[in-house]
Amino acid sequence: MSFSLDIKTASELASEALTAKRQVSLTRREFCLVLVQSGVLTSDDAIQAAKGGWPSAMDSFLTFLGEGQSTEVQIEWAATGSIDRLHPFVLTLGSWLSLTDEQIDTLFGI
Repeated sequence: MSFSLDIKTASELASEALTAKRQVSLTRREFCLVLVQSGVLTSDDAIQAAKGGWPSAMDSFLTFLGEGQSTEVQIEWAATGSIDRLHPFVLTLGSWLSLTDEQIDTLFGI
């Protein structure tokens, strides 16, 4: 009986992880459910957000972004059907919430 090990370098593993993250997204509904389950949004805010409205609990996030980005994020939120793991919105939201990369991965089921 013989077998072979496929040993990968740290760089190869990091590249595979990044590729996997690029392919992960949640529907807006799923994302809202995750945010309410993790305590980021209240039930009322999550329901409003799932309908495309901006959740009031995240109003200070808009201030964090600044006026130009704030408008863009709200329009994208209202029009999107899915949230990509590596979208700048997710990365910036994670920073605003002081979430680690691993915690964001967990929100996305990675």
